[in-house]
Amino acid sequence: MTLIYIFFRFKKATSFKGHRAFKIYFCLHAVCCVSALATNTGVSSALVYLYSNVIFYLLLYNIYKYNRDLVGHEDSIRIIIKPYIALTLITLVGSVIMFVLLKAGVSPMVNDVSYKYDLFLDNAEKFQSTYFYPYYLSIVEIGSGDIRIPFFQDTGFITGLYHEPHCMTFMTFPALPLMLYYSYGNKKKIAVTITLFVILLCLAGSTTNIAAVLCCVYVYSLYSFKSSFIKSVFLWTFLLLIVVFIMSFVDLTVFDFIFNKLESGSMTYSMSTIDFAIKPRTLFGTSFFNLGYLSSGIDAQKMDVGYIPFVLNILFLAVCFIYMLKLFRTESKFKLALLISSVYFFAHSAKVAMVAYSLTMLMFIVFLLTIEKGVNEKG
Repeated sequence: MTLIYIFFRFKKATSFKGHRAFKIYFCLHAVCCVSALATNTGVSSALVYLYSNVIFYLLLYNIYKYNRDLVGHEDSIRIIIKPYIALTLITLVGSVIMFVLLKAGVSPMVNDVSYKYDLFLDNAEKFQSTYFYPYYLSIVEIGSGDIRIPFFQDTGFITGLYHEPHCMTFMTFPALPLMLYYSYGNKKKIAVTITLFVILLCLAGSTTNIAAVLCCVYVYSLYSFKSSFIKSVFLWTFLLLIVVFIMSFVDLTVFDFIFNKLESGSMTYSMSTIDFAIKPRTLFGTSFFNLGYLSSGIDAQKMDVGYIPFVLNILFLAVCFIYMLKLFRTESKFKLALLISSVYFFAHSAKVAMVAYSLTMLMFIVFLLTIEKGVNEKG
């Protein structure tokens, strides 16, 4: 339906000149489809991901071009970003309201959706997790017994529109720099936005999320040092004071969840996905969307990423890094916001490695990077 819509809505031919990252992505995904078919490791899922992501990128590009001719580049980009911010706000506001209600004594065990949606079915069957969607505000996972940060997970995990805490932060935190950019000059809105995201960070208690945020802070400090030494010194002094405050007044056992995660199955999953991505053994490999290699079975030993996908993956990441480097070298506030968003996304995506190629969110980030790095170029 989307393809039909694009065909009738946008009648001009689309040129992908300058869209190097997208072209590499297409080649990588096409190779994955071929290897999946040849090795019987899930060609249907590979084709679905390829089709949906290519169509999504095509839709974004056509919407951008159409609006650029009407309202200009900056407003066209704003039109593209607004729906993502709206989706983030649904999770952000819904999760915080749900948290307040739970603390007020409202029971989360309303509207059991554990077996109503495939999204929750796997965890419900394997780990006996129970998912509720009380009052359609936020998903609440009950039954894991895991409390990462006291006070924030006492009655379960609040995960917004997502099934896991790390997924919630993975999809929402790239919006934070963009929201701060569009709130520039409004101190109240900036303060509220930061407060809501800090609460979301605590609700998730995701080690990957915290590590990715620290990566963003580091990149921002480098950017600040480039433009203002005083601003950079102020930033690091502020962070140092926060660390001193935490060590002086906060029980450090609160942060035990970070060290526990380093020894947990989550860390094993992350290391396995990264190990798969960097150790090719055959030319084409198997489908990198098939997670059978995480098991210890005989079939898992026959699965590998493949030399061609391995090289294409490196090329894709290198091109994206070059795009981000171009943003880093500018003085544009919007490009800085997009840079930090991209840093967060790619830092967090290390947890899932090549599974990230299934995400339309990847296409969204790559599209914005491509358009912004080439805004002064033809195409």
